[in-house]
Amino acid sequence: MTSKQITLFILSLFLINIAYAQTEEVESGTLPDSFLWGVDLAFEKITELFSDNAKLKHSKERLAEVQSMIEKNKPDRAMKAKEKFNEIYNKLSDTKKVELKDDKTLIDSLGEKISAIASQKGKLNETSKAEIKELIKTHKETIQANKGRY
Repeated sequence: MTSKQITLFILSLFLINIAYAQTEEVESGTLPDSFLWGVDLAFEKITELFSDNAKLKHSKERLAEVQSMIEKNKPDRAMKAKEKFNEIYNKLSDTKKVELKDDKTLIDSLGEKISAIASQKGKLNETSKAEIKELIKTHKETIQANKGRY
C-alpha cells in the first residue's frame, strides 16, 4: 500500500467512526474473549487520535463488552473491558466526560460487584447476574430520564 492509500484508509475509518458515534445505543463488536480484540483496539486507537466522538463511541462499546462478558460468565474479561473503558475515559476532555457521567458510575459499580464476586468464587452465579442486570436496567432508566440534560 502506498502512503496515500494508507492515509485514505485511516481517514475512512475516522469518518465511519464519526457516523457511528452519533447513534445512541452501541453494541459490542469484537469481544474481550476473542483473539481479535487486541487488533480491534489498535484500530480504534488510530481513530481516537482524530476525534473525541470516536472515544465516546468506543467507551460505550467497552460498556457493552462488560455486559456481554457478564452474560458469558467471564468476569476476568469483563474487568479487562472495564479497564479499557477507564483508559478512554481518562483521555476525554471534561466536556465529553460529562456525557459519560452515568456510564462511568455504572461501570465503576459493575467493576466493584464483579471484583467482590470473582474474589470469592471466581464465577458469577445466577443471583449475582440478576443483581448486575438490575444495575444495568437502573442505569438505562437513568440515561433515559437524563436524556437532553447534558
